[in-house]
Amino acid sequence: MKKFVESQPNAAERKTYSLNGLDVEYTTIHLSDEQKPFDYAVAAFVVPLQHGAPITNLVYEIAVSDDVPEPLQGLWAWHELHDFGVLGHEAPDRCLGTEQEFVNSLQPDSSLYQLYIPCRISFYDGLAVFIKTDLKQKGHDSVYSAADLQGCNDAIAFLQTQIPLSGS
Repeated sequence: MKKFVESQPNAAERKTYSLNGLDVEYTTIHLSDEQKPFDYAVAAFVVPLQHGAPITNLVYEIAVSDDVPEPLQGLWAWHELHDFGVLGHEAPDRCLGTEQEFVNSLQPDSSLYQLYIPCRISFYDGLAVFIKTDLKQKGHDSVYSAADLQGCNDAIAFLQTQIPLSGS
């Protein structure tokens, strides 16, 4: 992952985002349409924490596609780190849990919240299609599972209940 990020001609400087005591470093990269599996893509390598290990020992590399609106790029990276590093890849409701934590951290009338919800739904829509295709093509060799697809659908359903009402 690190080599991939470094190989990108437009790889940006590393940035940091913090939320609820979790700091994440990330970079933004430009992915051509041929490289990008879906809009608002994120690429991550995260080694999950061992039970009781300090979060400062976490090993990760996260790159966010530059088509993610700039105010949301840190949130995209934070989500990946929280999902895979804090909750762990095997947590069945990691996407939903992370979305709930994030949404509960923002005021619903904030501009960030109002930008985040529809973009994140679009992200999960694209990810769900990508996972379905990968599972169909690769079967048991896919790195994804039916649980991953269900996690996308659960996150979408939750976020749809959070869509800000226009004019409020």
